[in-house]
Amino acid sequence: GRVEAVRDAKKAAVEAMAAKWLSDVRIYAGVKEVYHAVAMGRDAFMGVGKGVRANVADAAYQDTRGFVIGAFRPFVDILGYEDALLIDDYGRVLFAVGGGAEVGEDVKDGPLRDSNLAMAWKKALAGETVFADFTPYPPLGGEPAAFVAAPVHDHVGRVEAVAVLRVPRSQLAAIMALRTGMGETGESFLVGGDGLMRSDSFRAATTHSLKASFASPGTGKVETRAAKKALAGASGTALTEDFRGVRVLSGFAPVSVGGVTWALLAETDEEEALAAADELTLAALGLGLFTIVAVLATTVYFLRLELLRPFAAIRNYLRQTAGGDLAATLPGRFKAEMADIRAGLLEMTGELKIKLGFAESVLRAMTVPCLVANSKNRLTFVNRQLLDLFQEPGEPGEHRGRDLDGFLGGLQDGGAMASGCRACLEEGGAVCGLETSGRGHGGREFHARLDAALLRDLDDNRLGLFVLFTDLTDITVQAGRMRAQNDLVAGLAARADRIAEGVSAGARDLSGSVEAAAEGAALQTARIRDVSGAAESAHATLDAAAGQATEAA
Repeated sequence: GRVEAVRDAKKAAVEAMAAKWLSDVRIYAGVKEVYHAVAMGRDAFMGVGKGVRANVADAAYQDTRGFVIGAFRPFVDILGYEDALLIDDYGRVLFAVGGGAEVGEDVKDGPLRDSNLAMAWKKALAGETVFADFTPYPPLGGEPAAFVAAPVHDHVGRVEAVAVLRVPRSQLAAIMALRTGMGETGESFLVGGDGLMRSDSFRAATTHSLKASFASPGTGKVETRAAKKALAGASGTALTEDFRGVRVLSGFAPVSVGGVTWALLAETDEEEALAAADELTLAALGLGLFTIVAVLATTVYFLRLELLRPFAAIRNYLRQTAGGDLAATLPGRFKAEMADIRAGLLEMTGELKIKLGFAESVLRAMTVPCLVANSKNRLTFVNRQLLDLFQEPGEPGEHRGRDLDGFLGGLQDGGAMASGCRACLEEGGAVCGLETSGRGHGGREFHARLDAALLRDLDDNRLGLFVLFTDLTDITVQAGRMRAQNDLVAGLAARADRIAEGVSAGARDLSGSVEAAAEGAALQTARIRDVSGAAESAHATLDAAAGQATEAA
C-alpha cells in the first residue's frame, strides 16, 4: 500500500543522502588546499596551551583564514552543508566557514571534549570515515547537530588532520517533509536510537520536531512499538498507536546512516490509510525515485561544474609547476573563491619565479668552476668554467639530471672528488680544502681544490649540495718551476761556497807571507836605523876631530 511505498522510498532517499555525506567528506578531506591549510592553521595557533581556546580575533589569524577559507566554502555555499571545519591531529579546530564558537577550541582537552564533534575527530584520526549522530551542540546554543568526518592524509599516508562537515538538517528535513500522496493525516519522520526525533513531525511540531525533541526529551520522545521494532532492525507494517495515542497505519523500517541506525516511520491515521492505501503507492514510488535522481543529479552537476573541473585544472597546474614548468598556465572558468585561489596560486608562482630567477642568476654569474646537485645526487646546475676544467663536451644545460658520481668519474683522481661530495651529502658536514690531481676527458692534467657545502630548506631538510672547484693547475706548474730554480740556485750557491773556501785558504797563506815579509822589512829597517845611528855617530866624531884640527892650526 501507500504506507509501504512511502516508507521504502524515503528509506532509499535517506540512505542515499547519508552515503552522499560520507562521499562528500572524503572529497573534502582530499582537497590539497585543505591539507595545506593545516600547516598554516598550526602556525597561527602556535603556543596555545591544551584546553585553552586560541585567539581567533588575532589579525594574523584572520589574514590566514581569509587566504585558505575559499577552498572550504563550496561545500557550504554549493553543496549545502551547515559548516565545513578543519581540526588538526592535536584536536585544535583550525578553521570553520561559519566562524562559530568552536573555532580555536581544543576538542581533545577543552570544553567540547565530550561533544559528538570530539567523537567524530577521534574516530577519523584513527583512519575512519565516520558519522556522528545528532546530539546537543554547545556552539549552537544546545541545538542538535550531526557531523561527518574523514582523515586528511599527507603525501605518505599519515593522518595530519580531520575534515568535518556539519550535516545539513534542512536537506534531511526537506526529504522527510514531502507528503505528496499521503493524504491529509499522513507523514513520515525519523527517530534515533535515543528515542528523540531526527526530523520534524507536522502533527506535533511544538513537541516532536528535531529541535523541540532535544530541548525537551521528556515530551519529545517516541517510544512506540513501531519505532522500537525498527530500531531493532525489523521492517513491516502494523496498525498501532502513534506517539499521540492515535491509531495509525505505520510502515516502519531501520535506516542505516553511516553505521548508525535510525527508525523511519511512515504513518497515516487508520481511517484515512485504509481508504487511500492503493492511491498512495505509485505516488510514493515516484516521489522517492525523483528525490534520489534529483539529489544525485544536482550533486554531480555542481561537483563537476564548480569543484571537480577547477580542482582538476589546479591539480594539473600544480603538477606542472612541481615538475619545473614555471611557464605553465591555469586556464578554465573560476568563480568566487575559486577565482581567489587561482589568483593566489598564480601570484605564488610569480614570486617563485623571481626567487628562483635570482638564485639562477647568482649561479650563472659565478666565474669559478662550480656545480649544484640535489638530494638524489643528480646535477641541477654546472657552469661553463667547470666543463672547461674537466674538458667535458656539450653545453651546461645538457648535463642537468646526470648522476654526480658519473659526472666526476673517469677523471683519474682516484675518486677523491666523488667521495668528497658523497661525504658532504650523506654526513651533512662541509668538505673544505680537498686537493686532488687528475686528467680531464681530453687528457689534460689538472690540479684542483674542492670545497663542498650542504644546501638546506627553511625546515632544515637536506636539498643537495653546492660544490666549488678552485683550479690550481697553473699555480702547481709555477710552484714546480720555482722549486727547480731554487734547486739550481742552491747548487750554484754550494759551488760558490766551495770556491770561496779555496780563495779564503789562499788569502790566509798570502796573509802569512805578507806578515813574514813585513817582519823582515821591519828587521831591515831596524838594522838600517842602527847603521844610520852609527854613521851619524862617526860623522859627529869626524866633525869634532876636524874642529880640533882647526883650532890646533
